[in-house]
Amino acid sequence: KNLQLTEDDWRKILRQGGVKAVLEKKKEIKEQEKKQPVLIAVIGQTGSGKSTLIRRLLGYQPNDPNGPAIGKSVEECTTTSKEYHKPDTGLVYIDLPGIGSTTASCSFKSPTEQEEYATRFRLQTIDYFLLVSQNKFNDQENLLAEYITQKLNKKFSFVQTKMDALREEYGNQIIEENEGFQAVKNMVRTDIQNKLGRSNAERIFLVFNRVIKVEQNGQQE
Repeated sequence: KNLQLTEDDWRKILRQGGVKAVLEKKKEIKEQEKKQPVLIAVIGQTGSGKSTLIRRLLGYQPNDPNGPAIGKSVEECTTTSKEYHKPDTGLVYIDLPGIGSTTASCSFKSPTEQEEYATRFRLQTIDYFLLVSQNKFNDQENLLAEYITQKLNKKFSFVQTKMDALREEYGNQIIEENEGFQAVKNMVRTDIQNKLGRSNAERIFLVFNRVIKVEQNGQQE
């Protein structure tokens, strides 16, 4: 439902009901906006940690038995997307099949494959994207980022999972002792931003597999 009113619409409301009518209409629109679903697609390569991320976004710890069973089967690519509604909000997280798997329907290399994937999983209906990666930024993810920003004209945030492994690859003990772990995270962010190029992410999130309460200069507390 389109909740946007034109300037003429507001003038008509003011003319017919005065300021009180305008305030009531604003309140009505605000309430309707709360009920409008916001579709957030979680997309990336198979095994990148999309399912675990969705569980956390829904408010569940990784091993919480009460959480929804997401990604429990060992499938490279499903034929349909799956929706998960966050209680008491309008947020709907959509678990999209992993791109770049050996399943033909999930390949995302050629322009034809990209269009077929986008049509099959209705990417044009998505409000926002979370592009999830588990390793260093690769060509598949670059193609996806370009498609989201240039073809769909949508925005996305980049989520780098499994930072535990990348920490060892990017950083070393000397860097962490002298500059702290923040320096390593900055290196990862800069590398991602450089490879994204003009397909710029709104935000870049770095996610660990293990829960770390406090970390100071590379030391967990």
